[in-house]
Amino acid sequence: MTGAGWAPDDHVRGLLLSPPPLLVDASVALAPVTGPTFTGLLALLLGVGWAARARRVAPLLLPATVLTANLASHLLKRLIGRERPPVEEWLIDVGNHALPSGHATATAAFAMALTLLLWPRGGWWRAPVVAAWGLSLVVGLSRLVLHVHWASDVLAGWLVGAAVALITYFAALKLILR
Repeated sequence: MTGAGWAPDDHVRGLLLSPPPLLVDASVALAPVTGPTFTGLLALLLGVGWAARARRVAPLLLPATVLTANLASHLLKRLIGRERPPVEEWLIDVGNHALPSGHATATAAFAMALTLLLWPRGGWWRAPVVAAWGLSLVVGLSRLVLHVHWASDVLAGWLVGAAVALITYFAALKLILR
């Protein structure tokens, strides 16, 4: 299965066939520090540190969500088996299948978990939420600039990550409120 033939994928690919060098350099630099593994480790460190400092269990939702989303992404990649754009176009080396984008999944899960934890507090607590969603958007676009994903892979990653965060959050609430 390829992205070729679905008009939005083909249109976005056509727009980004010759990205500006500065955009490529920024995307290459961003790739290793926004991947599923790095995002999962960051979520683990932040969540455990936050939980210990606040003496609350709720911040553990952050690593639970990102790690669950990463697992879901890997399982979906194997089940769906969608091929990436042509390897000749890749600007970095990547492995496994394309759908959903692991980078988009992990960063969206992180952003949605922060949204659920911080947004209700209001005020300056909303700044990290906005920053996390902004980073997720930039990361998703960088995967397109690097020609390693179709636009629909990134969109699916954002949706999977956000959905896993919501499911994890409400499952945790149900368990806690028993």
